[in-house]
Amino acid sequence: MHPRLPASGPSTPGRRRGSGKAGRARRQATPVGPEALPNPAVGHRTVALSAWLHYGVGVSISQVRELLGGQFQTHLSAGGLVVTWRRLPMILEPWYVQLAEQARASAVLHAADTGWRMNGRTWWL
Repeated sequence: MHPRLPASGPSTPGRRRGSGKAGRARRQATPVGPEALPNPAVGHRTVALSAWLHYGVGVSISQVRELLGGQFQTHLSAGGLVVTWRRLPMILEPWYVQLAEQARASAVLHAADTGWRMNGRTWWL
């Protein structure tokens, strides 16, 4: 027989957001970080995955909603997804600027030894 586990649950630092139910034990914690989106409806990973599916792969908004709702049990409206995607540059732009500065400061911007075969002959790009 297994010993009983203590009644206390995991502790997550962050602000507390009420779930509409009485009692402190029924509240969930929302972690706050410097890169957090304002008023988040979903986490960074969900935003990144959904944006990549839509803009990178070309999946329609309705298919993204269906995937999030079915596989991840996250129900967002089409407008909610678009609003979330519009907030994404606030986080990504500083990284983009940093990468651009590093590329401008580097001695070599592109060095690839990529071969390509055309009509049985190897060509180097």
